[in-house]
Amino acid sequence: MEARKVVAVTVNWNRAEDTLECVRSLKQQSQPINKIIVIDNGSDQEPSFVSINPYEDVEVIETGTNLGFGAGANQGIKQALSFGAEYVLVINNDTVADSQMMARLVEGSQTNGFEISAPLIFYYKPSDQVWSSGGNICPLIGLPLDAHNRKSPPTIANRRSFLTGCCLLFSKKALDQAGLFDEGFFMYYEDLELMARATAANLPMGVIPSAKLWHKEAQSSGGYLNPRERYWSARSLMRYSKRATRWWNAIPLWLHRIISMGLWTLRLVFNGKPEALKAYWRGIWDGLFNKAIKAE
Repeated sequence: MEARKVVAVTVNWNRAEDTLECVRSLKQQSQPINKIIVIDNGSDQEPSFVSINPYEDVEVIETGTNLGFGAGANQGIKQALSFGAEYVLVINNDTVADSQMMARLVEGSQTNGFEISAPLIFYYKPSDQVWSSGGNICPLIGLPLDAHNRKSPPTIANRRSFLTGCCLLFSKKALDQAGLFDEGFFMYYEDLELMARATAANLPMGVIPSAKLWHKEAQSSGGYLNPRERYWSARSLMRYSKRATRWWNAIPLWLHRIISMGLWTLRLVFNGKPEALKAYWRGIWDGLFNKAIKAE
């Protein structure tokens, strides 16, 4: 396997211990990472990552305010490219990487011709249950029919048109041709929008199951089905949906969204989540009508 210059980027917001665990796993890779960059995205809680970071060679960039995931990641990607990176790993700070993950990703990308690749991602707990193995975007609805293929993950490298932003290895070519994350997505769906652009640019991408990662789900938004998570998910989906709409898919795409809105409403009602329900519909409204994002 040809050696390449690899830079890892992770975005931290308040959960310093999670970030430290992630960075520690990156420092223990069998294929050394040339540089690790942590974007501290306006953290306002102590202890901060800056105060507990024991690694002098880990570069920390403090934004001063919460720019959102895409904008924060873009700062790290730009810094990585200025460093001469041939591959940039963008990884969630609430993850822990297997010690062979980077070696498998780089090797798998080169062997299979992937310009964007992702590992097989497991839940942090239970650690043997698959969280994501990627999916394929259905053009009629603009979404993957099975976004994560949890029930039937591949055992060998597999082409995908959607890979979750939880962990992505980009070649420089992919970043040059597809571009960076759309910073108009504060949280969620920025990965899907970028995958759609990569697909349009005919960039091959896929999942490499021999590379493994464990993920603590929805930590940056406070956990699944809480008001913050529901707001940003709904808002970003509406923004993405408008951009994915074409004359030939408008009816099936928006019919799918209307049905989904109804099902989510029922789910939140039956689960006794009135605040999450209000946040969900506020997110739909703000996403449809392009309400300005306020930094957190």
